[in-house]
Amino acid sequence: MAQAKPQNIRDNITGAILAGGLARRMNGQDKGLIDYQGQALIEYILSDFKSQVSTYMISANRNIARYQAYNCPVYADEIGDFSGPLAGIATALRHCKTEWLAYVPCDAYCIPKHLIARLAQAQQQTQAKLCIANDGQRLQPLYALIHISLLSDLEDYLDQGKRRVMQWTQAQALAIVDFSDQQTLFRNINTLF
Repeated sequence: MAQAKPQNIRDNITGAILAGGLARRMNGQDKGLIDYQGQALIEYILSDFKSQVSTYMISANRNIARYQAYNCPVYADEIGDFSGPLAGIATALRHCKTEWLAYVPCDAYCIPKHLIARLAQAQQQTQAKLCIANDGQRLQPLYALIHISLLSDLEDYLDQGKRRVMQWTQAQALAIVDFSDQQTLFRNINTLF
């Protein structure tokens, strides 16, 4: 009898692109749909991200039909009122059909090619339920791998009216993953060109 191959952790990770913000620093323009060098920012992320996860979704609170054109599920925050990235992460966790969720922001024009593999490797080494990238100078809490079991803790935090990403993530037993060799890939776009 042939032995079953060990499951690739990639097969157990759903990706979520966080595109649900108000983009105040961008005059309210939907960041994921802003044109950058001939294509929407979301297209850069999809290009780099979808090959790293088994399936993916977009967290968006407006322009839903435009995001659906990228042939993936699109979910609006279930909390409402543009409650920040944690609301999008909670919604993505509720719709996640795998054990792990990897999430990235929509306003980056590139992400590390091996982002998910390195986060997953750190998880396997540490058994942490939350693994977050560090660019060598600062924590990048919106580039992370999270276990679905953290959803209830996140919901409790949000139910208290709290919204601070860094505060919630640092309260977890997390693994910080060194990406100082790819520091420039964590730039995001917060001003109009």
